[in-house]
Amino acid sequence: MRRRRRPSQTVAMTLVLAAVAAGCSNAVQSTPTTVTTSTAGEKPTAPQVHRALNIRTYGEHPCALLSPADLLPVGLGNSGEGSASGGQCFYEADPATGGLMLRVETDQSPLSAAYTTDADHYELFEPVTILGYPAVAEAETVAEGGCSLVIGMSDDQGIILTKYPDQTKVPIDETCTQLKKLGEAALYIIGV
Repeated sequence: MRRRRRPSQTVAMTLVLAAVAAGCSNAVQSTPTTVTTSTAGEKPTAPQVHRALNIRTYGEHPCALLSPADLLPVGLGNSGEGSASGGQCFYEADPATGGLMLRVETDQSPLSAAYTTDADHYELFEPVTILGYPAVAEAETVAEGGCSLVIGMSDDQGIILTKYPDQTKVPIDETCTQLKKLGEAALYIIGV
């Protein structure tokens, strides 16, 4: 005779299996964050950075934030060290794989700027947290396939990673996920 499980046993077993599956995942450690607004009609405000980082030295050496190995998943591992100019690092590739730009902002918060200027008119504006730091994945138009990740490091500093559209037609959610992984890599180099 077959024993019937009680509903509480089934729920408990489901929760245990879900926890085990989550622990074995290779997923990026980014979590959605809450967008706050003051009153109706006002723009949302950027989340507060709880553990401020000083990244001014990387403003002079932005290419130091990513290694060639970090760039392999986005098809840019063979693009070399990148070329730096004015707090930005460019990783060029052929038109098939697009390119990548990493910008280090040390005089104003790019996260606050994104909330102020982009939240209203970008098709994709997804608040996330990267290794405990507030960020937003955004794209002006989803159809183009490019994505930017803006990470706040302090009240007046942060980084922006932008993956330019390419000919591979990679879905935008995959492109943004790749940028979240690159954001994690940059934060590890900074010392998070």
